[in-house]
Amino acid sequence: MEFMPMRALSTEQRAVLANLRRDGELVITNNGQPTILMVDLVGRDLIDVASLFRKNRNEKSLAQRQSEALKRFVEDQRGDDEEPFDEEFDAIMAERLKFSRELDL
Repeated sequence: MEFMPMRALSTEQRAVLANLRRDGELVITNNGQPTILMVDLVGRDLIDVASLFRKNRNEKSLAQRQSEALKRFVEDQRGDDEEPFDEEFDAIMAERLKFSRELDL
């Protein structure tokens, strides 16, 4: 996946389009942060692509709500003298989200 700065949209349109066509997708950054995901729609059905994005967004939202509920539940079950487990929990949830995205693709 190629990353290009926002200014490339106005100064390097041909390069943007070439990268998009070559890789099928392109991330536009603003101040170094991913801001826009561009997807080449040539040969694809716009409705199908939009549906996939919506489905993924909805599933991510559901996964986030589930992880927050699970985290609250586990914290409620733990004693006050036990160490917090935020980093371990976040790593597990990141792997879960990555796995679910791979299944969708």
